[in-house]
Amino acid sequence: MVIAGRSLTCVILTCLYLFWHPSGQLENFDLSFEYSPALAVSSAKEPLASVRDWRTLIPDVFVYAAHMASPEAFGQELHITAITKLYDTSRCFCTYPSSSKNASSLRNVTERAILENLWERHNLFRTASRFRCPLPSSPVPFQKVGLTCKSKNTPKREGFVEFLLSGRCLNSTIKEFSIALCVGSSLRGKYSDDPSSVIEFVEYHRILGVDKFFFYITDVSTRVLRVLEHYERTGVAELMNWTLPFKAERIHYFGQVALINDCFLRTSSRWDFTGHLDLDEYVATTNSDGLRGALRDSKADWLLLRTCVVRDPVPRNLAANEVNNSSENLHVSKIGGVRQRSTYVFPESARTKYFCRSRKVVFFGVHSVSGMVPGCAAMAAKPEETLLFHFRPEIDSMVEVVEDRRASAAAAQAAVNMAAVRNELGLV
Repeated sequence: MVIAGRSLTCVILTCLYLFWHPSGQLENFDLSFEYSPALAVSSAKEPLASVRDWRTLIPDVFVYAAHMASPEAFGQELHITAITKLYDTSRCFCTYPSSSKNASSLRNVTERAILENLWERHNLFRTASRFRCPLPSSPVPFQKVGLTCKSKNTPKREGFVEFLLSGRCLNSTIKEFSIALCVGSSLRGKYSDDPSSVIEFVEYHRILGVDKFFFYITDVSTRVLRVLEHYERTGVAELMNWTLPFKAERIHYFGQVALINDCFLRTSSRWDFTGHLDLDEYVATTNSDGLRGALRDSKADWLLLRTCVVRDPVPRNLAANEVNNSSENLHVSKIGGVRQRSTYVFPESARTKYFCRSRKVVFFGVHSVSGMVPGCAAMAAKPEETLLFHFRPEIDSMVEVVEDRRASAAAAQAAVNMAAVRNELGLV
């Protein structure tokens, strides 16, 4: 089995951060922010990042959000999602201003930030990165963190960004086999104005066991945004603004690797497993308990899903307004119409996706992970049990196919829920 990289030896920083609660219990604090389109304001008007949004720290260094890192994989650290130039040599520091009302505790703590490139191997001008900040070794309460960077190449270039921390306490226990699913880079093109596909994707994977969806959005139509906000209101999804502050062609696929690492870090302390799929990818399994059952029965911390191809009912060469604006297309089911798939199943080294316990992983790639904590179990799902159906318009009579109806039962249940959502939102 191919696994990108072996378990890495992590540098365990000895800085221990304790946040004392009056009851004598220790609390972990969620450092993520709640995104709402109505609250999206520029950093010029709102110096603290009360919403998730890309901001420029110094030229060619962009920062997004701060999260507590997994103690299992990193020790006591805070990570900041970033996009930078390859081999950036800026000197950066994290500052934790004290929020204590006790005069003796009113001091700031500054720690050197480690800037890491999250290797994408595309050799473009910019790459996904992260800042690793050790937590203060002294028990200084803080509600925000500041990041300061100075450019080595241009000493006069210095920037400061401050992240407001929510202070929302996390439950110390994670529900076993709870599942979060990240969706981002594919939410564009024909899907930017395809509410039916978004609804079907969500309802189908909810039946398979997904508990929460994380949508990273850029430019979507009013109809799609209405669907996404519906799922946000009902607690099914969380929405993040992923509008890049530079031309998208300067980084691979709209910053996909940065998106994946941000989402897996964001979910690591709240859900047992996290995965990342595009809107044209559907998990198909013979397990009677769906994806949750497949994860449970695998006894793995990292489950690789191999891919096969199925026919996409919507031709790729049509513009979004040609395929999405008719009432007929609102009722087209992608997964519900699958009766055959390609006989060929891609190997473990190509086009795979995965679900993992993200708190046990150091680096997250598109198709695999690199660096797992000691004892982390990894395996590939057997194709006869669980596959990833990838909708592609290229299938024609020359492709050898085989009958496969394993998704039919879940698709039929999802169709009922899809109709209810469309009716509630007036998409009929």
